[in-house]
Amino acid sequence: MQSAAADPGTALELETPLRELFGFSRFLPGQEEIVRRTLAGRDTLALMPTGSGKSLPYQLVAMLLEAPTLVVSPLIALMKDQVDKLPPPVAERTAFVNSSLDPAEASRRLEAFAAGRVKLLYAAPERLRQRSFVSALAAAGVGLVVVDEVHCVSMWGHDFRPDYLFIQTALDRLGSPPVLGLTATATPETEREIGNSLACAFDVVRASVVRPNLHHAVEHVEDEEARRRALLERVGAETGPAIVYARSRKKCEQLSRLLQGHGFEALHYHAGLTSPERTRVQEAFLAGEARIVVATTAFGMGIDKPDIRLVLLYNLPGSLEDYVQMVGRAGRDGAASRCVLFAGQRDAADLRRFARSDLPSAHVLRGVYRTLRAHAQGDVARVDAATIEHGAGLEAGDDPRVLVGILEQSGLVRRGFDHGRVWHVELPEPPADVAARMALLLERMEHGAGLRVEGIVRYAGAHRCRQQLVAEHFGERREEPCGTCDRCLGAEAKAEPAERRALPERPAEAIVAAVDSLRWPLGSTGLAAMLSGSVAAPPSARRSPSFG
Repeated sequence: MQSAAADPGTALELETPLRELFGFSRFLPGQEEIVRRTLAGRDTLALMPTGSGKSLPYQLVAMLLEAPTLVVSPLIALMKDQVDKLPPPVAERTAFVNSSLDPAEASRRLEAFAAGRVKLLYAAPERLRQRSFVSALAAAGVGLVVVDEVHCVSMWGHDFRPDYLFIQTALDRLGSPPVLGLTATATPETEREIGNSLACAFDVVRASVVRPNLHHAVEHVEDEEARRRALLERVGAETGPAIVYARSRKKCEQLSRLLQGHGFEALHYHAGLTSPERTRVQEAFLAGEARIVVATTAFGMGIDKPDIRLVLLYNLPGSLEDYVQMVGRAGRDGAASRCVLFAGQRDAADLRRFARSDLPSAHVLRGVYRTLRAHAQGDVARVDAATIEHGAGLEAGDDPRVLVGILEQSGLVRRGFDHGRVWHVELPEPPADVAARMALLLERMEHGAGLRVEGIVRYAGAHRCRQQLVAEHFGERREEPCGTCDRCLGAEAKAEPAERRALPERPAEAIVAAVDSLRWPLGSTGLAAMLSGSVAAPPSARRSPSFG
């Protein structure tokens, strides 16, 4: 979607606007090349690691282009934060439109965009499903579309979001303006999928995925108690801010309590908290009031805290892409920071099981398709997400948007513009080979999930430079080992099992005596932790002579 009439951008002097608008005297690696290619009207795919400054190029371009710029971003909750942190000359010409605004305010911002008073507009991909919104963008004459987290368009990737599939339709309605895609986590295969999905022949600008200030390590832990002890040791060895990632909400809360019980300033964060609670945790972490946040992957996207010194993953993540994205939040100020992954013998099998359970079954997909057929008038079903969930009997975690997106990729349905919360889903005559198509699609999804799991399992068990492994995964050759990871330093870490005292001759009497000696009430879980000598025991129980 190249623009033949665009300013070539190659001879334009950029240092002055960079300094005057953003206060920087020079570009970071890759930034200037992105700016020049984008100003030249070329479709550009920027592959830059987290923390490398991939937002500045499009923000600068938006101020230099005559036509306005649209940024498609999945980070709805952080749009206001992104705008607020822009330098004043840029912020005053930037706005966002999302579900937090009332319709009147959203309309005012769109009018300012069309009138040229706003040069840079952030919007979520699902808003492109609204015909009136796309029409307003077309009337404004959008000159550049920036797609943040563009890897989300890949159905075979680690972070598929079905609304990204509709971006190409919106681009056509906007007159096919140039596209700038941004991602920190795209393998060569994902690169190709991005180009195919958006119908773009991208110029690729690739900054090295290797960040020399990040020191990677894998610690082998074989049971839950060993993990807890290793966590306390790792967190205690650092004095700066830290993020601990855990797989489940329950585990986040448990680990937060564990850290608090050992004197650490820790809070937990996950999607189950209310919006004010999440905001409170985020602000406490940014302000330094809480040194540690224990979180699911929901935490960290868009967090602008440069001095995070430790990112620790309590469990294997779903893929090496997930790992790179999470640890990328460390050391954005360039100072040395640690990235630690816990891994045990059972983790790989558990992760493979989780990956399989996350995949939709043919039975579930048939249920969604039958529900759409049951609500169709002619060849069109007008339904909302709740109707599909109820009609197909979906369980928690089954996302109807993803399931309809899979049916769309199979050629069974075509989802068009929405009407408010109501989806408009066309149901053409099913192709003759629909069963084979569906089987092939599910097989490919399972294969992709398996490859992602094996990538992180290989990384955890590797015996050579971890930075080289990360670079190779993303299609980059790195001849020299990093010299700072655990493998390069020959410092393999393995948490030793806790020392066990011999059982007393009369265990029952010892337990009764231990209970009698308690100064404070203790529940059954706390009592078991005290008797076994677990670090998860409450502080008062750890002081008991019966501890362990």
